[in-house]
Amino acid sequence: MWLQTRVLDGRRVIALDGMSSRGTRDGARNLTHLLSEDQRIPVLTKLLDTREITGAVITADALHTQRSTADYIVSRGRIKNDRHLM
Repeated sequence: MWLQTRVLDGRRVIALDGMSSRGTRDGARNLTHLLSEDQRIPVLTKLLDTREITGAVITADALHTQRSTADYIVSRGRIKNDRHLM
């Protein structure tokens, strides 16, 4: 899983996504992932713990559209109105 932070149009954007090793396709041409789905869920919060997320736009892949992830982001980001979350 990787994390990248940029500023676009004056807004801080934090992007998180899973990661696959290049050149590690199996016989069915599937990529070998560095972390299983079960491992990637808690890694997101550990990576975000290293950043100030208040006021940031956070993007992540569909795996992270879970209540626990939303609760974590709302609590850390001090979001007053979470209607735009997920």
